[in-house]
Amino acid sequence: MNILILTKYNNEYGVVTHVINLANELARLDDKVYVMAPLREDGTKGIYSKLENVEFIPMSSGRSIVQKIKKIRNICKEYKIDIIHSHNRSTSILAQVVKSVLGIPFVWTMHLNNIPCDLIHRKLTFPGDRVIAVSSELKEFGISKLRINEDRFTVISNGINEHAYFQIVGREVNELRAKWNIEEDEKVITILSRLEKVKGHATLLKALKALNQIPYKLLITGNDADDGSYRRELMELSQTYGLEKHVEFIGYVNANQVLNVSDLMVLPSENEGQAITILESFILRVPVIRTRTGGYEDMKEYCIGVDVGDSEALGRYMLDILRNPEKYSGMMDAAKKYVRSSCTNSIMGRSVRKVYEKVLSEVK
Repeated sequence: MNILILTKYNNEYGVVTHVINLANELARLDDKVYVMAPLREDGTKGIYSKLENVEFIPMSSGRSIVQKIKKIRNICKEYKIDIIHSHNRSTSILAQVVKSVLGIPFVWTMHLNNIPCDLIHRKLTFPGDRVIAVSSELKEFGISKLRINEDRFTVISNGINEHAYFQIVGREVNELRAKWNIEEDEKVITILSRLEKVKGHATLLKALKALNQIPYKLLITGNDADDGSYRRELMELSQTYGLEKHVEFIGYVNANQVLNVSDLMVLPSENEGQAITILESFILRVPVIRTRTGGYEDMKEYCIGVDVGDSEALGRYMLDILRNPEKYSGMMDAAKKYVRSSCTNSIMGRSVRKVYEKVLSEVK
Protein backbone atom coordinates (compact mmCIF):
# COMPACT_ATOMS: atom_id res chain seq x y z
CA MET A 1 0.00 0.00 0.00
CA ASN A 2 1.32 3.47 -0.90
CA ILE A 3 0.40 6.00 1.80
CA LEU A 4 0.82 9.78 1.87
CA ILE A 5 0.65 11.37 5.33
CA LEU A 6 0.01 15.12 5.54
CA THR A 7 0.57 17.45 8.47
CA LYS A 8 1.18 21.18 8.83
CA TYR A 9 3.51 20.84 11.84
CA ASN A 10 7.24 20.43 12.30
CA ASN A 11 7.83 20.78 16.03
CA GLU A 12 7.95 18.72 19.22
CA TYR A 13 4.15 18.62 19.59
CA GLY A 14 2.33 15.35 20.24
CA VAL A 15 0.79 15.42 16.75
CA VAL A 16 4.23 15.20 15.15
CA THR A 17 5.31 12.43 17.52
CA HIS A 18 2.15 10.55 16.57
CA VAL A 19 2.84 11.01 12.85
CA ILE A 20 6.41 9.74 13.19
CA ASN A 21 5.37 6.74 15.29
CA LEU A 22 2.60 5.85 12.87
CA ALA A 23 4.69 6.30 9.71
CA ASN A 24 7.52 4.17 11.09
CA GLU A 25 5.12 1.44 12.14
CA LEU A 26 3.36 1.38 8.76
CA ALA A 27 6.77 1.09 7.09
CA ARG A 28 7.51 -1.91 9.32
CA LEU A 29 4.30 -3.45 7.98
CA ASP A 30 5.89 -3.23 4.49
CA ASP A 31 3.84 -0.27 3.30
CA LYS A 32 5.50 2.47 1.27
CA VAL A 33 5.02 5.60 3.35
CA TYR A 34 5.60 9.25 2.48
CA VAL A 35 5.30 12.09 5.00
CA MET A 36 4.71 15.60 3.66
CA ALA A 37 5.30 18.38 6.18
CA PRO A 38 7.07 21.76 6.36
CA LEU A 39 10.79 22.07 6.90
CA ARG A 40 12.04 23.85 10.01
CA GLU A 41 12.92 27.53 9.74
CA ASP A 42 16.58 26.54 9.42
CA GLY A 43 15.76 24.44 6.35
CA THR A 44 16.20 21.06 8.06
CA LYS A 45 13.82 18.16 8.60
CA GLY A 46 14.02 18.69 12.35
CA ILE A 47 12.28 15.99 14.35
CA TYR A 48 11.35 14.17 11.14
CA SER A 49 14.93 12.89 11.07
CA LYS A 50 13.47 10.15 13.33
CA LEU A 51 11.59 8.68 10.37
CA GLU A 52 12.79 5.19 9.47
CA ASN A 53 12.40 3.80 5.93
CA VAL A 54 9.91 6.60 5.30
CA GLU A 55 10.43 9.28 2.66
CA PHE A 56 10.07 12.85 3.88
CA ILE A 57 8.70 15.33 1.34
CA PRO A 58 9.00 19.03 2.22
CA MET A 59 5.85 21.12 2.02
CA SER A 60 6.79 24.78 1.78
CA SER A 61 4.76 26.75 4.32
CA GLY A 62 5.07 29.84 2.16
CA ARG A 63 3.39 28.38 -0.87
CA SER A 64 -0.19 29.20 -1.80
CA ILE A 65 -2.95 26.64 -1.34
CA VAL A 66 -3.08 26.13 -5.10
CA GLN A 67 0.66 25.38 -5.22
CA LYS A 68 0.37 22.94 -2.33
CA ILE A 69 -2.52 21.15 -4.01
CA LYS A 70 -0.53 20.85 -7.23
CA LYS A 71 2.44 19.42 -5.37
CA ILE A 72 0.29 16.86 -3.54
CA ARG A 73 -1.43 15.92 -6.79
CA ASN A 74 1.92 15.41 -8.53
CA ILE A 75 3.24 13.33 -5.62
CA CYS A 76 0.12 11.17 -5.72
CA LYS A 77 0.59 10.54 -9.44
CA GLU A 78 4.33 9.94 -9.27
CA TYR A 79 4.23 7.54 -6.32
CA LYS A 80 0.86 5.94 -7.17
CA ILE A 81 -0.61 6.85 -3.78
CA ASP A 82 -3.48 4.60 -2.69
CA ILE A 83 -4.66 6.62 0.29
CA ILE A 84 -3.96 9.98 1.94
CA HIS A 85 -3.91 10.42 5.71
CA SER A 86 -4.41 13.98 6.97
CA HIS A 87 -3.64 15.05 10.54
CA ASN A 88 -5.00 18.59 10.52
CA ARG A 89 -8.18 20.28 9.42
CA SER A 90 -6.24 22.52 7.03
CA THR A 91 -4.45 19.62 5.34
CA SER A 92 -7.81 17.86 4.99
CA ILE A 93 -8.92 20.71 2.75
CA LEU A 94 -5.96 19.93 0.49
CA ALA A 95 -6.74 16.21 0.61
CA GLN A 96 -10.38 16.84 -0.28
CA VAL A 97 -9.42 18.80 -3.39
CA VAL A 98 -6.98 16.10 -4.48
CA LYS A 99 -9.65 13.47 -3.88
CA SER A 100 -12.10 15.36 -6.08
CA VAL A 101 -9.50 15.52 -8.89
CA LEU A 102 -7.83 12.11 -8.67
CA GLY A 103 -10.37 10.07 -6.72
CA ILE A 104 -7.84 9.11 -4.05
CA PRO A 105 -9.61 8.50 -0.71
CA PHE A 106 -8.39 10.06 2.50
CA VAL A 107 -8.61 9.59 6.24
CA TRP A 108 -8.49 12.35 8.83
CA THR A 109 -7.16 11.89 12.37
CA MET A 110 -8.56 14.26 14.99
CA HIS A 111 -5.97 15.11 17.64
CA LEU A 112 -7.67 17.96 19.54
CA ASN A 113 -11.09 18.79 20.86
CA ASN A 114 -12.43 22.29 21.43
CA ILE A 115 -11.22 23.39 18.02
CA PRO A 116 -13.41 26.09 16.40
CA CYS A 117 -16.75 24.61 15.39
CA ASP A 118 -18.90 27.57 14.27
CA LEU A 119 -20.72 27.41 10.94
CA ILE A 120 -17.76 28.60 8.86
CA HIS A 121 -15.35 26.14 10.47
CA ARG A 122 -17.83 23.30 10.08
CA LYS A 123 -18.08 24.12 6.38
CA LEU A 124 -14.29 23.98 6.18
CA THR A 125 -14.15 20.61 7.92
CA PHE A 126 -13.70 17.73 5.48
CA PRO A 127 -13.76 14.43 7.39
CA GLY A 128 -12.75 12.33 4.41
CA ASP A 129 -13.81 8.73 4.01
CA ARG A 130 -13.11 7.90 7.63
CA VAL A 131 -12.27 9.82 10.82
CA ILE A 132 -9.88 8.44 13.40
CA ALA A 133 -10.25 9.99 16.86
CA VAL A 134 -7.41 9.44 19.32
CA SER A 135 -9.84 9.37 22.25
CA SER A 136 -13.52 8.82 22.99
CA GLU A 137 -14.00 12.51 23.86
CA LEU A 138 -12.74 13.52 20.44
CA LYS A 139 -15.26 11.24 18.78
CA GLU A 140 -18.08 12.79 20.80
CA PHE A 141 -16.81 16.28 19.99
CA GLY A 142 -16.73 15.46 16.29
CA ILE A 143 -20.27 14.13 16.38
CA SER A 144 -21.88 16.80 18.56
CA LYS A 145 -19.92 19.93 17.57
CA LEU A 146 -18.62 19.30 14.07
CA ARG A 147 -21.73 17.27 13.17
CA ILE A 148 -19.87 14.43 11.52
CA ASN A 149 -21.83 11.20 11.19
CA GLU A 150 -21.04 8.71 13.93
CA ASP A 151 -20.54 5.86 11.49
CA ARG A 152 -17.48 7.58 10.04
CA PHE A 153 -15.56 7.35 13.33
CA THR A 154 -13.04 4.88 14.65
CA VAL A 155 -11.31 5.48 18.00
CA ILE A 156 -7.63 4.50 17.96
CA SER A 157 -5.36 5.50 20.82
CA ASN A 158 -2.00 7.15 20.36
CA GLY A 159 0.84 4.69 20.57
CA ILE A 160 4.32 4.56 22.04
CA ASN A 161 7.30 2.30 21.53
CA GLU A 162 7.18 0.38 24.80
CA HIS A 163 10.76 -0.82 24.34
CA ALA A 164 12.08 2.76 24.40
CA TYR A 165 11.12 3.11 28.06
CA PHE A 166 13.08 1.24 30.71
CA GLN A 167 14.26 1.66 34.26
CA ILE A 168 17.63 3.30 34.85
CA VAL A 169 19.36 3.12 38.21
CA GLY A 170 22.49 3.99 40.10
CA ARG A 171 25.06 6.37 38.68
CA GLU A 172 22.98 7.51 35.70
CA VAL A 173 20.06 8.49 37.93
CA ASN A 174 22.40 10.35 40.27
CA GLU A 175 23.94 12.21 37.32
CA LEU A 176 20.50 13.25 36.06
CA ARG A 177 19.44 14.46 39.49
CA ALA A 178 22.64 16.49 39.76
CA LYS A 179 22.15 17.88 36.25
CA TRP A 180 18.71 19.18 37.19
CA ASN A 181 19.71 20.40 40.67
CA ILE A 182 17.64 17.84 42.55
CA GLU A 183 18.70 17.41 46.17
CA GLU A 184 18.98 13.94 47.67
CA ASP A 185 15.84 14.21 49.81
CA GLU A 186 13.65 15.98 47.24
CA LYS A 187 10.60 14.41 45.64
CA VAL A 188 10.35 15.15 41.92
CA ILE A 189 7.26 16.42 40.13
CA THR A 190 7.45 16.70 36.35
CA ILE A 191 5.22 18.45 33.86
CA LEU A 192 6.21 16.74 30.63
CA SER A 193 4.79 18.90 27.87
CA ARG A 194 5.53 21.74 25.52
CA LEU A 195 5.93 25.16 27.10
CA GLU A 196 2.60 26.81 26.28
CA LYS A 197 -0.21 28.34 28.33
CA VAL A 198 -2.69 25.67 27.27
CA LYS A 199 -0.73 23.16 29.35
CA GLY A 200 -1.78 24.83 32.62
CA HIS A 201 1.58 25.65 34.19
CA ALA A 202 0.11 28.56 36.16
CA THR A 203 -2.41 26.24 37.83
CA LEU A 204 0.40 23.88 38.77
CA LEU A 205 2.55 26.63 40.27
CA LYS A 206 -0.39 27.84 42.33
CA ALA A 207 -1.03 24.29 43.56
CA LEU A 208 2.50 23.92 44.91
CA LYS A 209 1.60 25.83 48.07
CA ALA A 210 0.11 22.54 49.32
CA LEU A 211 3.62 21.07 49.41
CA ASN A 212 5.23 23.58 51.75
CA GLN A 213 6.00 20.91 54.36
CA ILE A 214 7.90 18.46 52.14
CA PRO A 215 11.11 18.86 50.07
CA TYR A 216 10.41 18.74 46.34
CA LYS A 217 11.55 19.89 42.91
CA LEU A 218 9.30 20.73 39.97
CA LEU A 219 10.84 20.02 36.56
CA ILE A 220 9.24 22.06 33.77
CA THR A 221 10.14 20.64 30.37
CA GLY A 222 9.75 21.96 26.85
CA ASN A 223 10.99 24.93 24.88
CA ASP A 224 9.13 28.18 24.29
CA ALA A 225 7.23 28.24 21.02
CA ASP A 226 7.75 32.01 20.79
CA ASP A 227 10.37 34.51 21.95
CA GLY A 228 10.74 33.13 25.46
CA SER A 229 8.11 35.42 26.93
CA TYR A 230 6.03 32.59 28.38
CA ARG A 231 9.02 31.10 30.18
CA ARG A 232 9.81 34.52 31.64
CA GLU A 233 6.19 34.86 32.72
CA LEU A 234 6.37 31.54 34.57
CA MET A 235 9.68 32.47 36.17
CA GLU A 236 8.16 35.70 37.45
CA LEU A 237 5.14 33.78 38.77
CA SER A 238 7.49 31.36 40.54
CA GLN A 239 9.21 34.31 42.19
CA THR A 240 5.87 35.80 43.21
CA TYR A 241 4.97 32.52 44.94
CA GLY A 242 8.46 32.18 46.45
CA LEU A 243 9.19 28.99 44.52
CA GLU A 244 12.55 29.80 42.92
CA LYS A 245 14.44 27.05 44.72
CA HIS A 246 11.77 24.48 43.85
CA VAL A 247 11.40 25.05 40.10
CA GLU A 248 13.78 24.04 37.30
CA PHE A 249 13.20 24.78 33.61
CA ILE A 250 15.00 21.93 31.82
CA GLY A 251 13.93 22.39 28.20
CA TYR A 252 13.28 19.62 25.68
CA VAL A 253 14.38 16.33 27.26
CA ASN A 254 14.42 12.59 26.78
CA ALA A 255 11.15 11.36 28.29
CA ASN A 256 12.65 8.11 29.57
CA GLN A 257 15.36 10.00 31.46
CA VAL A 258 13.16 12.60 33.12
CA LEU A 259 10.46 10.10 34.07
CA ASN A 260 13.06 7.83 35.66
CA VAL A 261 13.83 10.55 38.21
CA SER A 262 10.18 11.53 38.68
CA ASP A 263 7.88 10.58 41.53
CA LEU A 264 4.87 12.17 39.85
CA MET A 265 3.86 13.51 36.45
CA VAL A 266 1.28 16.29 36.33
CA LEU A 267 -0.57 17.54 33.24
CA PRO A 268 -3.10 20.28 34.18
CA SER A 269 -3.91 21.15 30.54
CA GLU A 270 -6.84 23.26 29.45
CA ASN A 271 -7.21 21.12 26.32
CA GLU A 272 -5.91 17.72 25.19
CA GLY A 273 -6.66 15.06 22.63
CA GLN A 274 -4.83 12.18 24.22
CA ALA A 275 -1.43 13.08 25.64
CA ILE A 276 1.40 10.73 24.68
CA THR A 277 3.36 11.86 27.75
CA ILE A 278 0.74 10.23 29.97
CA LEU A 279 1.26 6.90 28.20
CA GLU A 280 5.02 7.33 28.66
CA SER A 281 4.45 7.87 32.38
CA PHE A 282 2.20 4.83 32.63
CA ILE A 283 4.72 2.47 31.04
CA LEU A 284 7.29 3.55 33.64
CA ARG A 285 4.78 3.34 36.50
CA VAL A 286 4.96 7.05 37.29
CA PRO A 287 1.69 8.24 38.89
CA VAL A 288 -0.23 10.81 36.85
CA ILE A 289 -2.55 13.65 37.84
CA ARG A 290 -4.28 15.19 34.84
CA THR A 291 -7.26 17.33 33.97
CA ARG A 292 -10.47 15.76 32.74
CA THR A 293 -9.81 16.79 29.17
CA GLY A 294 -9.56 14.68 26.00
CA GLY A 295 -8.42 11.12 26.68
CA TYR A 296 -9.39 11.10 30.35
CA GLU A 297 -12.47 8.89 29.95
CA ASP A 298 -10.39 6.17 28.29
CA MET A 299 -7.80 6.11 31.09
CA LYS A 300 -9.57 7.33 34.22
CA GLU A 301 -8.95 4.01 35.99
CA TYR A 302 -5.21 4.59 35.75
CA CYS A 303 -4.72 8.20 36.83
CA ILE A 304 -6.12 10.95 39.05
CA GLY A 305 -8.44 13.47 37.37
CA VAL A 306 -9.04 17.09 38.37
CA ASP A 307 -11.04 19.89 36.81
CA VAL A 308 -9.30 22.49 34.65
CA GLY A 309 -7.96 25.28 36.85
CA ASP A 310 -8.63 23.50 40.15
CA SER A 311 -5.31 24.19 41.88
CA GLU A 312 -6.67 23.22 45.29
CA ALA A 313 -7.58 19.66 44.24
CA LEU A 314 -4.34 19.38 42.29
CA GLY A 315 -2.29 20.34 45.33
CA ARG A 316 -4.20 17.96 47.58
CA TYR A 317 -3.63 14.98 45.28
CA MET A 318 0.03 15.84 44.71
CA LEU A 319 0.65 15.87 48.45
CA ASP A 320 -1.12 12.54 48.94
CA ILE A 321 0.79 10.78 46.16
CA LEU A 322 4.17 12.09 47.29
CA ARG A 323 3.50 11.14 50.91
CA ASN A 324 1.82 7.79 50.22
CA PRO A 325 3.18 6.36 46.94
CA GLU A 326 2.42 2.77 47.98
CA LYS A 327 -1.27 3.64 47.99
CA TYR A 328 -1.15 4.06 44.19
CA SER A 329 0.99 1.02 43.36
CA GLY A 330 -1.93 -1.09 42.12
CA MET A 331 -3.17 1.73 39.92
CA MET A 332 0.25 2.05 38.28
CA ASP A 333 0.52 -1.72 37.70
CA ALA A 334 -2.82 -1.52 35.88
CA ALA A 335 -1.70 1.57 33.95
CA LYS A 336 1.37 -0.23 32.62
CA LYS A 337 -0.76 -3.20 31.51
CA TYR A 338 -3.19 -0.80 29.83
CA VAL A 339 -0.45 0.71 27.66
CA ARG A 340 0.94 -2.69 26.70
CA SER A 341 -2.50 -4.02 25.76
CA SER A 342 -3.95 -0.94 24.02
CA CYS A 343 -1.46 1.85 23.35
CA THR A 344 1.68 0.55 21.64
CA ASN A 345 2.87 1.66 18.21
CA SER A 346 2.31 -1.85 16.93
CA ILE A 347 -1.34 -1.87 18.00
CA MET A 348 -1.87 1.65 16.64
CA GLY A 349 -0.27 0.84 13.28
CA ARG A 350 -2.27 -2.34 12.71
CA SER A 351 -5.50 -0.63 13.73
CA VAL A 352 -4.93 2.32 11.39
CA ARG A 353 -4.06 -0.01 8.55
CA LYS A 354 -7.38 -1.83 9.02
CA VAL A 355 -9.11 1.53 8.57
CA TYR A 356 -7.21 2.07 5.30
CA GLU A 357 -8.18 -1.38 4.08
CA LYS A 358 -11.84 -0.78 4.89
CA VAL A 359 -11.84 2.56 3.08
CA LEU A 360 -10.15 1.12 0.00
CA SER A 361 -12.56 -1.81 -0.11
CA GLU A 362 -15.52 0.58 0.00
CA VAL A 363 -14.31 2.80 -2.84
CA LYS A 364 -13.58 -0.06 -5.26
